Amino acid sequence: MRLDFLFLKPEFWLVLLVVPLVWFAMAHIQRIQRRSLVRKIGPRVHALVSNAGPSLGRRKRSFVTGGTLFLSISLMQPTWGDSQIRVETPGLDLMICLDISKSMLAEDSDGSRLGQAKKDAVSCINRLGNGRVGLVVYAGEARLLSPLTRDHDAVLQILRDADIAYVFRGGTNSNAAIALASQALAKSHPGRGAIVLLSDGEDQGAENGSQPGNVSNQGVYCVGYGTRDGAKIPIQSDTGTTFLKDGAGHDVVSVLAESGLQNRARTSGGIYVAQEHRRDPLVFLLQTYLLPRLNQSLRKVAQSGRPNRYQWPLFIGILLLSLEMVILGRPRK
Repeated sequence: MRLDFLFLKPEFWLVLLVVPLVWFAMAHIQRIQRRSLVRKIGPRVHALVSNAGPSLGRRKRSFVTGGTLFLSISLMQPTWGDSQIRVETPGLDLMICLDISKSMLAEDSDGSRLGQAKKDAVSCINRLGNGRVGLVVYAGEARLLSPLTRDHDAVLQILRDADIAYVFRGGTNSNAAIALASQALAKSHPGRGAIVLLSDGEDQGAENGSQPGNVSNQGVYCVGYGTRDGAKIPIQSDTGTTFLKDGAGHDVVSVLAESGLQNRARTSGGIYVAQEHRRDPLVFLLQTYLLPRLNQSLRKVAQSGRPNRYQWPLFIGILLLSLEMVILGRPRK
């Protein structure tokens, strides 16, 4: 049987060689001591001095070498029994990528797409428990507003204040946002981190062929906002509300571009959900996919571990050495 199956530190097996050396060393020392007493006291030394008897010497050697044996075994850290290890659930690491481009101002959801996305993100964070959350906003460029933190209240305040003025470059580049979120999750366990992308799917970054960051170990979960019919994009000005126009002077109608979001989720191992078909889509993703995946990952880590039982041989070794000193080592008349 392999030593590494029985012991967590099998490389310490060489310490076991000390055990027979202790036995023979003690036997040799005891013989020298008995011969010295015989020369000084005479052949009746065993009757006059109880500590000089060979049987007592054997018991002392047994206790000391037994204690040495168990202490050596404790160094090898034996393991046996149930392999389930109780672990503290660290919680989910969730990076939220929020699209704040102008198209998210379209009002074909319950209010604007951006307002609905922020509302869904708030509901998700409030149900995150002891997990960490971070926030990236993006349009033509991405900006990290909050790294991973357990201070949910701070992230919620930043989230509520986020609007299109937070990013200067126009357009939409989700690849930049995912790359930034991936960097924030770089030190997370592969089963612990996830990225959620809240967008209407319009993405010039993907159209230009730029590549997203390394998200293969995390997964991107996408929520699409808007409808296939689309809506105009309102623009607030001093003269009132107008609508965004294209180069020809026509009102821009922004529609939900699902194909890009679906492809993003599929290739990264995530899930796509359309907001118009699911109430609280982020909460749905959290409870149906993200938290179960986290629990499964932690369960695998727990099953792969082996309990360290070094305490038992350590206790027995100390007990044997203590008995030798207290009982057998006591002077006798």
